[in-house]
Amino acid sequence: MRSRRSPQCTSCYQVGHTRRSCPAIKEKAAIALAKPYEQRSYGEKHAIEAMERYKEQVKERTCAYCDKSGHNVAGCKLRKDDIVVATTQLVSWRKDFLVKCKQVGLGVGAMLTTESYNHSTGYKVPRYFIAVSFVFDNLTYWSQGINSEKAVVVRNLGSFDLKATGGGRLYEETLALPDQFVLMMDPNVDFDRRYYRSKIESTVVDNISIGISNEEFVSVKACSERVNRAFNEVHGRGMNKKKRSRWSIEQAGLLKKQD
Repeated sequence: MRSRRSPQCTSCYQVGHTRRSCPAIKEKAAIALAKPYEQRSYGEKHAIEAMERYKEQVKERTCAYCDKSGHNVAGCKLRKDDIVVATTQLVSWRKDFLVKCKQVGLGVGAMLTTESYNHSTGYKVPRYFIAVSFVFDNLTYWSQGINSEKAVVVRNLGSFDLKATGGGRLYEETLALPDQFVLMMDPNVDFDRRYYRSKIESTVVDNISIGISNEEFVSVKACSERVNRAFNEVHGRGMNKKKRSRWSIEQAGLLKKQD
């Protein structure tokens, strides 16, 4: 992954800011404004003109997120407020997720099962797996959450029909969250539209673990980082103005309706 270079100012040549936000130009303009006009040097007059020009440009700027003028996406208060709300909702959702894990016995060590089609016999054959971890980025309340086909990291234990599963070789793959769990998280789920499905065959009775500490999983820091990445992934891509607006965030399910 390419790292983004820090900007370099073309006025003071310092790294970390651009000419528009250069503290040296701002300081020079502030000092010059305290002087009578005839005592200002050419550089000081130029600094004042630059700051006035930048202020006018900011007024004419339109935010791609809220479609209001006077700021851009980086300084949009509505976007920052939405991120705070989404972070709070994700923390709450993940806490509920852990409660449901304990209720159904879903965690590292639980046995899950799916069905695969055996083309030689024409019958469906059960396949068995042991949960070894979770795909934490997919454990969210928005679109790639409980209906994601990549939620639980499992190790394949094979099948009673070893020929149907490659001789029972052990390898890791990902499964959707089990039907019992999804039904608890969303009682209105439509299983007919849920292509990726799995079931809990045996549960973990004690010491439910998801692979990381519960405190880290539900921490505000972890949830805030996930929400910020989701906002950046969904918003600001493409030339279509509608897809760069708050509408794209709503369509992705990141903004839940308040109860």
